[in-house]
Amino acid sequence: MAVQTLSSLDRTVFQPLGRIIQEAFEDGFIANFVRGTDSYAYAVRFNGDGFFLGGAAKKSYLVNINGDRAEGEVVTGDSNDALLKMTHFNSAACDSNFIMRGINGAMSNGDDGTLNLLEGINYSVRQRSTEAITALRAALFSVQMDVGKGAVNSEVKGVKVEMRCEQNCPANSAAFEARNYSDGVYTVPTAAFAVKNDGTSGCKGFEYGLDVYDANAKTWNTAPIRLGYAGSEDVVITYGDFTDGDDSGFAPGSIGLGSDGVLMVVDSGGLWQTVTHS
Repeated sequence: MAVQTLSSLDRTVFQPLGRIIQEAFEDGFIANFVRGTDSYAYAVRFNGDGFFLGGAAKKSYLVNINGDRAEGEVVTGDSNDALLKMTHFNSAACDSNFIMRGINGAMSNGDDGTLNLLEGINYSVRQRSTEAITALRAALFSVQMDVGKGAVNSEVKGVKVEMRCEQNCPANSAAFEARNYSDGVYTVPTAAFAVKNDGTSGCKGFEYGLDVYDANAKTWNTAPIRLGYAGSEDVVITYGDFTDGDDSGFAPGSIGLGSDGVLMVVDSGGLWQTVTHS
C-alpha cells in the first residue's frame, strides 16, 4: 500500500476536520493500526523537513499538546491527569538482541550547523498556586523486579548516563549536575544528592551510598571526590599508592586512602604526610 502524504496543510480543510472529530468522538478517538512487512514500520509518522523555516524570532514545534483543567472541573477520589500516557507489554519469548523502549529519540548537530545549546529534553514543573500541595518533582523513575519472577542478569539501574567525549571536554563538564538557583531568605534544599531507604526486610538499603570503583580501569585514583578548590589546586579525598613526602598535586587538607592501608594527608606544602596515632 502506498503511503498517504499530506503536504501544505490547508487550515480551511483541517480546522473544520478537527471540530468534526471533536464532536463525533467526544469520549476519545481510537485508531487501530496493522503493521506492514517492512523492516522499519511506523504507525504514525510526521515528516517536518519543510516545517522548520528560517527567519527572526522563530519558535517551531512540530507537535504541540495543550490541555488545561478549568477552575470548576474539580476531581476527587482516585483521579489523575496526564498529557501523554503510554503502556507497552511484552509476552513474546524474543531473543537476546531485542530491546524494548518507551521513548527512542536522537538529536544531532552536523555538517556546518551552528547553535547555542543542543539539549535532548527540557522539562519544567512549577508550583504557581497560592495553595499548598503535597509534593513537587521534576521526574520519577520507577524500576521494579517482582518477587518470584525471572532474574535480571546484567544490571539494574534507575538512570544511566553514558558519556562519549572523543575530544577534550570543557572544564565545566559532568555526567550529572545539581545546581541551586534559589535566592533570598528561604530555606535551602536539604541535599544535592540523597540516598534513602523505605524497605523493611533484611535486604533493605544499598550496598554503597557512592560507588566510584570500576574493575575495568577507573578507580578512586582517577575519580577522586573533590570537596573544594584552594588557590590553583583541588581539595580531594582520593585512593591510590602514595609515598610520604612526595608532591601530591592536591591542595593542603586533601586526604589520601593508601592501597597499603595507610592514611595520608596533604600538608601546607602540598606534600603527602602519613597520619600517625599518638
